[in-house]
Amino acid sequence: MWEGPCRFGPSALLTTPAQERARFRNSFKRVVENDKKRLSADVNFLEPVYYEYTEELNGSFTVGDDDIADDLFQKLENDKVDLYLIHGNTFGQYFHAIVGKSVKKPTIGIGGLLSESTAYLRSIGLEAYVVKNDDELNKLIQILRARKVFQQTNILYFTNRGRKLKRNSSVISDYEDLKERFGIVAQIATYKVLSDEMNRVKKSKDTMEKVEDFADRLIKSARAVHIDRKYVINSIEYHFAVKNLLKKYNSNATVIECREFCASRLPEKWKIVPCLTNSILNSEGLPAGCEGDINAMLAMRVLMSLSKKAAMMGNLGARGENIVAFGHDVSTMKMNGFDKPDIPYELRNFVYSGWGTKVQVDLTKVKEKTATLARFDPLAKRILATKGEVSDLIGFGKSGCALNLLINVPGARQLVDKKYDYGPHFAMVYGDYTQELIKLGEMLKVEVEYHNP
Repeated sequence: MWEGPCRFGPSALLTTPAQERARFRNSFKRVVENDKKRLSADVNFLEPVYYEYTEELNGSFTVGDDDIADDLFQKLENDKVDLYLIHGNTFGQYFHAIVGKSVKKPTIGIGGLLSESTAYLRSIGLEAYVVKNDDELNKLIQILRARKVFQQTNILYFTNRGRKLKRNSSVISDYEDLKERFGIVAQIATYKVLSDEMNRVKKSKDTMEKVEDFADRLIKSARAVHIDRKYVINSIEYHFAVKNLLKKYNSNATVIECREFCASRLPEKWKIVPCLTNSILNSEGLPAGCEGDINAMLAMRVLMSLSKKAAMMGNLGARGENIVAFGHDVSTMKMNGFDKPDIPYELRNFVYSGWGTKVQVDLTKVKEKTATLARFDPLAKRILATKGEVSDLIGFGKSGCALNLLINVPGARQLVDKKYDYGPHFAMVYGDYTQELIKLGEMLKVEVEYHNP
């Protein structure tokens, strides 16, 4: 038993090394039990590692320049780990710094591990965080999870143009840059590929039975149906074809350029529009964008990951000084949350003559009134974001792309003018996720321009 400037007070002379080890082991067990209770359900809690370290000079743990044994790092190495949560006693700063430098993954220091170790790790370009309470811890986990989901996005783009941007030239087209900076993969599937898959769906008796069952369940669950059943079945044939191709290309996100698709005459041949499939995919957590707009689709991916709610995309226009109109007919049934019951919806025709199934949701019935809007710029280096309060809905019950959600946003005209730097379509999700989006932007090294006049 000994005392000094690092060991003071009565306990220093009343605790033997064996007693101290026993106390720390018991403390570690309590810490682990507490962590398992307080951590978000998003966390897969792996086997914790307990390590004893002595700071005596000439200690038995010296390895190279560090006083930590190699066997510890072998235990910590695990490709599945996204985040290391490190607890420590009085002198844990050094331990946190050494472990963080070794694993080269995000770490959170808990206890006496605050400014010293985090400053060191950040100074050498590593991620280190400090949290003050459980809410901050789980908020950080939420944002880190959203980053992971975003970086695992694999886009399937249905087009015959490839990257010949005859229309919508504001869309992201540098797929190599997406891969290099974020790990995002973008692949192109031609209309020949899509047509072949549609033919396979139509010719398969077993698949068509599943198609009709899906369509009938969709019709049965709808609050109202304003379109013939055969056209709903046509749209579900297309949905099955898209889902099959997403699986074939190992993709979890998709866009299609609606006007190019229209000009191909395939929608007229099949009597479908992409709207219903996009609404269903978004409700399943798979972001699906209209008009080939990868920018808006990636913003949907981000907002869906942060909120665990379905997002939708739409055009942005000003309706006065403080109201924006957010319009498209791709609302979804899971805008309250993926784990919540479907929002009541109607099925209606998009095309005037009666075909082309789309979903319409009365978005004013959603209890949450705050909405977050966001869009990536054409280089995927900036995000424009804002929030507002939903006030009204117009265009419900009409054919075409008629739905417009009215959202109170201060400085609406200034916000809409920024479209000329970013492009036309934005993603929208219910709830305020602007601060999480700003933090995520920092992690992704993407500038977030927050419109908050």
